[in-house]
Amino acid sequence: MSGETVTLREHFEALRAADANLSAERDRRYAEVSIEKEKALRIKDTADRDALDLARKAQNYRDDNDNKLREQINSERGLFATKDDLANAVREMAATIKPLAEYVASTTGRTGGEAEYRTERRLDGAQLIQALLVLVAVAAVVVAILKK
Repeated sequence: MSGETVTLREHFEALRAADANLSAERDRRYAEVSIEKEKALRIKDTADRDALDLARKAQNYRDDNDNKLREQINSERGLFATKDDLANAVREMAATIKPLAEYVASTTGRTGGEAEYRTERRLDGAQLIQALLVLVAVAAVVVAILKK
């Protein structure tokens, strides 16, 4: 100890001055924190606004794409054949081929031996013609449906 003595009053004044300095420092720090909170809140508000704007733009983009796809589907809806169309086409082809098939069936067995071999060859030719007629009928039906 240096032998310095301090009166109680001086000691209390020194304590009050130190308390005042600490209070001022604390108030300054609280003010700084408050200012930083306000800045952070402004940044958050800006970010929220930007996020909402971006979400709105993204939703509009998705809605536009959905509408375009819906329009495309609606415009293409009438281009495809329905089950009824195909069933009618098959019925027409069967009706067209039936007389030919009956004729071929009636000529089978009338001749024998080598003549039967020739008949089988003709029968193969008839089957080829039937297949070609079926293909032509299917193509005609498809063209008729697409023209609608």
